[in-house]
Formats: sequence, structure tokens, C-alpha cells
Amino acid sequence: MTNTTTAILKDGTPVRIHLFDNPIFDVDGFLVQFTKPGIEPEKYRYHQHSEFKREDRKKPDLSGYYNEDLFLKYIQNIEPVPTLDKLTKYNFKNNLAIEGEEIIVSTIDFGTPYNYFYNTKNYTFNLQLAPDKRGVANYRKLIMENYRIVDSKINTDGQIPVTVLNNQSATPGGYFFKKNLGDFINNWAISNVQKSNFKRLMTLIVFKIREINRDILPIIASNTHFFDKEFKVANGIIDYDNFTDLEKLVFNFKKHWGYYYDTPLNGLPRPHKDDFEALFSTSSIYEDYLSYYSSLENFYQICYKTKSLSYYPSDDKIAYLLKILSPSALAVIPYSLIIKCIKQYLKFNLSQEDQRVLVKLVISITPSHANEFLDFLLEKENGAETNFQVIYDTLTDARLERYPFVNWFVDEQTNRKYFAFAIYELWKVSKYNLDYIRPGIVIPNPWPNFKGIDPENYFYINSQEFNKKNFLTFIPSSDQQIITSQQRFESSISDKKIDITKIYKQDTYAGAFSQHKIGSEYFGSFHLYQQISFCGYESNFDLRIPKSATLPAFLFHFIEEYDRLVDFDAGVALAANLTVDALLIYFTGGTSILKDLQYLKYTTKIGRALAGGIESTEAIEIWRGFKGASDIFALTAGSLTQINHYLITTENNEEKRKILEGCQKIFISLTFLGVGLSLAAQAHAVSEAGKVLDLIEALPSGVAHGLAPEMINLLTTLKGNKEVTLTLFGNKLNTLDLGDATNYILLKYNSVFTDAQRLKFMTDFQHIDDLAFWRLLNNGRNASGIRDGSYLDNWILLSEKGLEEAKFTTYICNQRRTDALLRFTDQSVLKPVVNPLSFERKIAFLDTFGDVDGVNFSKFVDEPQLVTYWKRYYDDGVFRTEFKAFGRDKIIIFLEKHGDIPSEVFQSLKVETNFKFNRLLKFPEATHNISYFNKRRAEMLKPFFVDSKTGNYIRLHEVDNYIELELKLNKKLRASLKHEAGDLVDDITGISYDTMGIPQDVIIPWTKNGINSVNYWFEEFKKSITEHFNKINKTPPLDYVVIDYKYFDQISLVVNSNPNFLKNQIDQFIIQNHNQYINKLIKLNY
Repeated sequence: MTNTTTAILKDGTPVRIHLFDNPIFDVDGFLVQFTKPGIEPEKYRYHQHSEFKREDRKKPDLSGYYNEDLFLKYIQNIEPVPTLDKLTKYNFKNNLAIEGEEIIVSTIDFGTPYNYFYNTKNYTFNLQLAPDKRGVANYRKLIMENYRIVDSKINTDGQIPVTVLNNQSATPGGYFFKKNLGDFINNWAISNVQKSNFKRLMTLIVFKIREINRDILPIIASNTHFFDKEFKVANGIIDYDNFTDLEKLVFNFKKHWGYYYDTPLNGLPRPHKDDFEALFSTSSIYEDYLSYYSSLENFYQICYKTKSLSYYPSDDKIAYLLKILSPSALAVIPYSLIIKCIKQYLKFNLSQEDQRVLVKLVISITPSHANEFLDFLLEKENGAETNFQVIYDTLTDARLERYPFVNWFVDEQTNRKYFAFAIYELWKVSKYNLDYIRPGIVIPNPWPNFKGIDPENYFYINSQEFNKKNFLTFIPSSDQQIITSQQRFESSISDKKIDITKIYKQDTYAGAFSQHKIGSEYFGSFHLYQQISFCGYESNFDLRIPKSATLPAFLFHFIEEYDRLVDFDAGVALAANLTVDALLIYFTGGTSILKDLQYLKYTTKIGRALAGGIESTEAIEIWRGFKGASDIFALTAGSLTQINHYLITTENNEEKRKILEGCQKIFISLTFLGVGLSLAAQAHAVSEAGKVLDLIEALPSGVAHGLAPEMINLLTTLKGNKEVTLTLFGNKLNTLDLGDATNYILLKYNSVFTDAQRLKFMTDFQHIDDLAFWRLLNNGRNASGIRDGSYLDNWILLSEKGLEEAKFTTYICNQRRTDALLRFTDQSVLKPVVNPLSFERKIAFLDTFGDVDGVNFSKFVDEPQLVTYWKRYYDDGVFRTEFKAFGRDKIIIFLEKHGDIPSEVFQSLKVETNFKFNRLLKFPEATHNISYFNKRRAEMLKPFFVDSKTGNYIRLHEVDNYIELELKLNKKLRASLKHEAGDLVDDITGISYDTMGIPQDVIIPWTKNGINSVNYWFEEFKKSITEHFNKINKTPPLDYVVIDYKYFDQISLVVNSNPNFLKNQIDQFIIQNHNQYINKLIKLNY
């Protein structure tokens, strides 16, 4: 920092520091530390309220500059322990600066260039008087976000800074800054404000690292030979293994922070100096940097406060550090030390605290050690059980944890769940994940949409350990009027394998008929790390379109229900909101999800035959008829290899490219046959076969299709098998026992449905055998109550529009709901916001608003975001209950006005919810700045705004007075506190305002009661004006009186024909009685 004789304290007070030694400033220019010279110099350091002992924090005005030696004894409880009143807080009374003194404020420049570390900005100016002329101005400027104080800075408004170059690129901090941010920040497509925020945070990280290196590492390394050996190890003079475990830990801290880095020398490799591993990358987000900074800050504070840490034995120091460090900080610990510690933990029954340490160690393992650690988990340290099993058994589910440094889980979770997720993250970048290809490995891509397999993938090399029947299809829990079902998983681990069983319970109710089924289905035995693909005919409707199509088998040991997969990856479900058929449409439509199933090409016979990996004469089953039918179609592997040559060609002719793409879709579908997903795959394949043959038929004369005879044979066979399949399914429909009712399902299937619809209908419902379902589907009735099969018509309507709800009886067997769905999804602006709603949310929304009148429906059309606002409130249990009793018309009005309120205001509505909802609806319609009025009305509720005199809510008309004043001043104000003047205060300047006005609801009664009521009120109003102006001379003094003249014109007409009558009367009264305060008066709506 630049030499200056004057500085700004953290509270904004300017003081003289020319008599102090070694002043230290923070990045914003505030003084944070200094030394008072003397025979025994005293170091003073700024400590904020939160740094004091918990029992002392209830006392006010703790923050300040304290004698550091005494404060350390106080916080570390060193005898004799100073009490709070014995701490020496520096009194700057004799050091206060005066008006006109020059000050130089030096701050860190967080602007461009964002990859540079670092420049400073020097502001030179003369101190000014405070606005009230009572001493020097305060230079602390508060930084507000969402109307709350989040930080402060020195007020340098209007000052022009001088930029001073302070190049530290060749320092450890500069190396660390460059590798962890500077090398890539300019490549990020983010705003300059965001880049500045990143630069600020990284600068704070570097400065905190310097403090740790200066103050903490010497404590940790005390009573060791670390400082004698560190540079000899860094230079390769002595071996790294000559360090003790504690010394290795300290060395790794400094190495990862750039303290040993030096420019590499040609021909002279230096492993510890030529490079160091980055902690952040181009994929890091702001929260990653913030989490690391917080962990450094906590590390510093905890070590700083720990009594006698320097005297701990080395092993105790390591154990202590493992407990206090976050996973992001533990990442710099040597992998060998982490494994050594984990092995030690596996020998004992662990307390809850030790379990947390074990979990943190696992979480801290970096991707570079993923393969090693996953291999370690399969080893048997105790000779009997794998380390995976031992850790699983060691961790208990008795206690829920919420690790703030792990952002995967929203809620508290068990230690086992964190362990599972940590392993899952490592698995993603390991040799066991068939989707993962190491950076720099180029794989030939011989098949459309498939990126290939890393040649060193474990299952590629050890294919015999991969269970190819790994496609799990199921129906998750559902609750419909007639059928309820529940499913869960049971699993057991044996060595490297996991056995998975699906347990299901299904209850069917239909009048007097009821049926209860409980059963199990063995899914299979799998290597712990092999992929399992899965989908459902229905799914957890809170999950969204998937990011991944597969999961490692071991995760099924940590879940019982499919729905719990959302804990691990909110987008991990293969068939979220999709049926199997829709899934295939997604894949064959070119979505990126297809890459997650690319392993099928290497694990199924069809895929391997296409790639030429099977003896050419071997027959490969391509097709097996519907439900046990005898028709089977096969091709030789040689024929499939020839077909593959066609599939990977590039076609420029538009018509022929469509034929090629159709053939590719067919084989993607057929590949699913190899993992047990045959029904929907067959349906999709035969559908595409017909389309391809039609395209061939439509080719212009003289244009050859280019398909090999084997491919034409396959297409014609598949198309023929479609007719057989549809007929067989029709036979099934014919045998349904529907009682005495006419079989409208069969009638419409045979006489109304097109071939495409019949195939779609079969795909949607062929898996259902429950008679209750078919009886319900057949029970559609007209307005007269006569059965007519109208539920089948609903299926056609929804299916033809591509709506997934066509598959659910909760829609097609509910006419009102079907109509509501069509009404909203037929609107192009509403479909994109209604369709993504989860299953349960969509039903609730349509049941509430499906048949609203035309006026309210047009509001949704004009403002589609109302649907998003509704979801926001509905997703919260408190608001959901209140909304049910609120009435949909009121809900719509409320959402129009207050759907997008800030999150903290949203949370505040959970207290006195019904009262606050109704209060907000009582406000009159705003006539200008409508959006601002609606937003601020919601924000001016408890606890953010209260009447400082009574502690109650502010009256409605006063709230509008406040908002009018903010609009006039073009700034937001806050409610005054008990010790402050007026109703409102400007948090930046401290200026206070007291408002006056009248509510709208007095107009009608005063008009009825006539001139006497108005005259009585006017006399009282003049008294109130006097009382308000008198506050200007009280303590604390009021700065401005504010009169809102809204509605005065309407009241004037009661006593006079001139609408300005009362306004003129008030002006005259003020001029006659308070003219000296004219410049202290603000008029609104004048």
C-alpha cells in the first residue's frame, strides 16, 4: 500500500496513523492492523463481532482494533484468561483526522486485465465535513443487495484514481493466480462484472494463503525439520520420502500454492519446481472459489484460536488437520497419506465424528487418482471383505449430515450417502465407465452417434465380467384411482459383485373386486462398477430430461426406491417423463443422451457383428415375434458387417440421406434387443422399416437407393412382421374379460385406429395385464352417461399431439383433465411452460386452472410466466396449503402482482401467510410504476419493514407513501429504527424522512358525511404537520417532512368546487407557520 499519514477505519472514520508502525490495509483500503511503537511495541488488529466467544457476542459494539497478544490469550483460553472487559480496544479519540487533511486510499484493482495480478488504484483527496457539519464525514459506503447490507467499501465517489502497476506474476501468489484463474478467465463467456468478481475472490484467496504461510504453517511445522529440508526436497537434493507424514502435508500445501515453482530448465527436470497441479479449471464455478476461500478462512481462524497447537505431537497434528480441513483443502494432501489414514480408520469402530473424517477423506480424492482408489476399494485389507464393503459397514445411517462444501445434496444426508456420491464422482472419470474417454485419446468413430470406447477401459478388456442383460425396466410408485403400485430394490454385495432384486407390491381396486400382489424379480448379478441402464413406463416426475442414461451398479446398494436416484443426480433417470418408446425417439432423434448407451455396440451381439467382431458365418438373432410367437428372423454376422459399411457412409443426396438415417435408427433400436428391451425396440424398428421402404418407393426415377440386398431383406421382413405383431396384439384385446360391456377397445383398435396408431397403442399398453386397467379404459361415457369408448378418443387426441399424458389413465380417463391439458398445450406460448411441469404439479395446475373463464385464461396466454410463478408457490408446502383455500381467481391476481418477489421476501411470507396474502390483495391498483409498486409492497412486510414506534405492520397508505417517495428520490430506503428519526432512512447517507398522507378508503365515508368530517380532519392534519416539522429540532433530528397529496383533490370537492382547495390551504398553512422549513419539505403527487 502507498505511504499515507491518514487512513480509514473499518467503521469509516478517518484517523491519523503517522505515529503507528507497519500499518496493514485490506483490499478495499481499510486499515486492519497496525503497531503502536514503544519499549514493548503493541500490535493491534481489527476483530469483528463474529470472532468473539459465543457467550460474549450478545454484547453490542464488539468490533474494533484490539491488542493482539491479549486477544490471543482470550480466544485460546491461555491462563490467566482475560475477560472481555480486560481486552484493550484501541481508542482513536486522539487520532481523529480533521477537515482538509489529505488522504491516499489504496485499493486493489479488480478490473482489466482480468488475468493480471495485480494493480492498485490510489485515490488522493482532502477530507470533507459531514453533511450535518459536525465533524469530518464518515467514508464507509454500504453495499446493498436485495435491500440488505452485504459488504462495505470506502466512499471514493467522484474521485479519479491513479493506477499503480504492482506486477507480482513472478511470485508464488502470481503463479497460483495464473494457473488457477489467469490462464483461462478471458476465455469465459461471462460479463466483465462477473470476471471482476472472480478476480476479486481469487485475489482474496492468494492473500489468505500468504497469511496462512506466514502465521499458521510455522505453527504446524514447529518441532519438525521441515524448514531445513523443504528447499532441498524442492530442488531434488534429497528425496521427498525423507519427509515425515506431517512434513509431506505442509510441503504439499506450499507446492500446490506455487511456493516452489520456477521456470523449467531444458534438460534439467525438477519434479517439484517445474510445475504444480491446479486446484481450479475452466469448468470451475464461482461457488468453487468461494468454498475454497471459506475453507482457507476457517482453517486460519481455527488454527489461530487453537491453544498450544505448535506443541501437538505430529500424529495428533495430522489427525487434527484432517478434522478441520474441508475436502477442497484436503485435496492437496498426498494420496498415499490419504490411503494410509483410511486404512487406519478401517481397523476400528468409528464414532460419528471419525465417520465424518473418513467421508471427507474419500470426498477429497481427486479425479487423477480415481482408478487407483476404485481398485483399492476392491482389495481386501482384512483378507476377507473388500474395502468397499468394510467402509459401507463402518458408516452408519444414524446421523444426517449437511456438508456445506458439498453442493450435491440440498438436504441433510447420511454419511453412507456422501460416501456413495463421492465414489460415483470418481467412477465417472475412471477406467470402469464405458462412457469415459481419457483426454487426448482419439477413438475412430465408425458408427453414427457413438463416440467409441477407450481401449484401456476395464470392461472392454475384461468383457467376460460385464453382464450384458443390464437393462432394468420397471414402473415406479404410482397412485391412481384403481391401481396403486410400489417398487423398491434389494441388493447384497459378495466380493466384487452386487446382486439386485426388484421387489414390487401392487394393489388393484375395482368396486367389490380387489387384488393384492407382492412379489420379487431377480434382476441379476453385476460387477460393482459396471453400468446399468434403466427406464420406466412412468417415472419420478420431479426428475427432468436425463443427463445420463446409465448408473454404476453399486449405487443400487444405497437406494431402495428408484425415486431416490434423484439424490445422486437430478437428471440421471433415463426415462424421466418418458416411456420406453419416447426414450427411443429421443435417442434416434439425435439427442446427446445416446452417447450414454454407446457401450451397447461393444457388448451386444448385434453391435459387435456390425463392427465385424464376430465370426462372419454366425447367425445373429434380429427379431423375435410378439410375446412368444414363433417368428424369428436372423442374419449372419457377415451380412451385418456389410450393412455397417452402408450405415457409416456419408450421403449428400437429401432423399438418400433420409433413407440412410432411417436405417441407422432401425439398428439403434434393434441393438436394444441385446439388453432385454425388446418390446418397444421392435415396435420402433418395424415403424421405421415401413417409413424407409416408403422413402425408397418415392425416389426419383434413375436414383438408386444404394442398399445391399441384406438390408432390403431386413426392411421387408420387419414390415411384414408388423402386421403379424399388430394382429397378435389385437387377439389379446379380443380376449379381455370386460364383463357385460361392449369391447370398445377392440372396436376402435380394429376400425378407427390407423396402422401407426395401432402400433403406438400397442407400444403404450402392451405391458399391462391388469384387468382393472382395461375395464377402466373401456368405461368412457358420453354426456348422457352411456358407455361409448370416449377414453380411447382421448388417447388419440393426446397421442397425436405427442403428449406423454396419453399413456396415463389419470388423464385419458378424466375428461375434464384431458380438456384442460389440450386447452393449455394448444397455446404455443403456454405449452413450453406447462409441459415441463412434473406429473404431480401438472395435475394440480390443470385441476385448479383447467376450466378458468376466458378472461383469466387470457392472462395466462399474455403472461406465461404466471405458470412458473404458480409452481414457485405450489412447491412450498406452506403456500400450497394456503393456496388451496385462497380461490383460483385470487391466486391469479396474486401471481400477477407478486409472482417474482425476491427469495428472502418469499421466505418471509411463510410467517402469518394468510394475513400477508390478504394484506397484499387489499392494496389499490397502482396507476404508475406498477411493477415497482407490486414488488415493494411485498418487500415492505414484516420482518423487513415495521413501524418503529409500535412494532406493527405499516398501514397500507403509508406503504404507498414510502414507495412514491422512493420513486421521487430514485433510491430505495429502509424503515427507521427506534433510535432513529422519521419513518424512513437512507442507509447510505443516513438522511431521514417522515411521511404524511391519507388512505383511499376514507373518500367514500367523508363524501357521505360532508363538510364537517373534512373540516375536522383538516384541523387534525394541520396539527400533525406541525408535529412533523417540530421533529427537525429534536434529537435525533429529522431531515425531511414528506406530504403525499394523493386523493386531496377528491376530498377537496366535498367542501369546494376547486380540486386544489386543500392543497392550497396546506401550502398557505406551511408558509405562515413553518416557512423556515420550506427546504425540508418534499411534496408527492402534487
